[in-house]
Amino acid sequence: RARTWGANGSAQGDRYPELATAGGSTDRRLDEVYTIGSSADYALRSWLSVGAAYTRLQRSSNFSGQFNYFAHRTSLELKAAFSML
Repeated sequence: RARTWGANGSAQGDRYPELATAGGSTDRRLDEVYTIGSSADYALRSWLSVGAAYTRLQRSSNFSGQFNYFAHRTSLELKAAFSML
């Protein structure tokens, strides 16, 4: 039976064109978003597999008190593939 492991990550910058006011400060908002994660799949049959994944997301903003956050995402999957041949 096949086992598959994976890892992923990304970095992204978000620039907002309009001025924003938060916490008594006015500026153009600039956010940085970072993600890192891992996944695992296990084939039960050639056409059926199960999997699990975890991702950690962090957003940092120049408006730090208003828009910063962390998120932890987990998922479980059941995948079935069918051939139309």
